Amino acid sequence: MSVEKYLLKKGFKFKRRGEEAVLCCPICGEKENKFAINLITGAFNCLKLNTCGVKGSFWDLQKKLGDEPETLNSNRIFYKTVKKRFVLPNVEVPQMEDKQVPVYKYLKDR
Repeated sequence: MSVEKYLLKKGFKFKRRGEEAVLCCPICGEKENKFAINLITGAFNCLKLNTCGVKGSFWDLQKKLGDEPETLNSNRIFYKTVKKRFVLPNVEVPQMEDKQVPVYKYLKDR
């Protein structure tokens, strides 16, 4: 089952913004579109922090709405995004004066 099919089956009206569906929170019942759910991973989040602030997985959402949880697909594969890290290449450091060494060490350790 896909997240989008589940939302349509439950009768939720949502706006699609990229890979997310934005709708009114089905848990706290607020009237603004402050609830977002990722259509690929199923991760959801209510942005009404003072009222609700609930967040979790697609499995959690189905349980909170009173349904028997189903997996996202038949292979039970959940997509995981890989965070990209920027690594500086090794660069030769030019000669420095004595007063510049602590600054360089500080910047290098950051």
